[in-house]
Amino acid sequence: MEALQSASGSRATPRINVHIRSHRNVQFHIRAIPDTGATRTMLSLDLVQRHGLDMESTHDTVRAANGDQMSVAGRVVLELTVNGRTAYVDCLVSACMRNCMLVSWHDLQNLGIIGSTFPLAASEEVNAAAEASSKIEEMIQDLRKQFHDVLLDSLAPDQRVVGEPIHIKLTEDVVPYHANTSRPIPFHY
Repeated sequence: MEALQSASGSRATPRINVHIRSHRNVQFHIRAIPDTGATRTMLSLDLVQRHGLDMESTHDTVRAANGDQMSVAGRVVLELTVNGRTAYVDCLVSACMRNCMLVSWHDLQNLGIIGSTFPLAASEEVNAAAEASSKIEEMIQDLRKQFHDVLLDSLAPDQRVVGEPIHIKLTEDVVPYHANTSRPIPFHY
């Protein structure tokens, strides 16, 4: 097993741009925090109030990562869209957060942000795909070398068809017809 070293110093958690739409077509954008340690997607109460979202009551309870109980004001079902992928998400609403949204690991999967094999490493899948892609590119290069005389983007003057220019004449009064069968093959050539 190969060990990876972490970059030194603290780095900010990357955010995801989320387009949010409610069942009453209230729409807004937020830069949400993807939280692979969260089992529920959380939305701050101030965002719910600011956008006038309809909140339902709930008896769900939530504990923060440090074990403390978080107050739950209610729940709201929203349509989240990230990079063209959409998921309907049952969000818990809490006053313990301000102007923020935490997206849970299973909602991150539904949005295609993390793989379906999470928390297993996807490196074997990625390596296999990269290897297959490099083999395909190698085969394409071999074909280009083998058939370099016909796989060209342009023709040299000496490679063009020699002859008189072709003139295509159209007859004005021709009526198209539908042929149900192909032309019969002659018995003798």
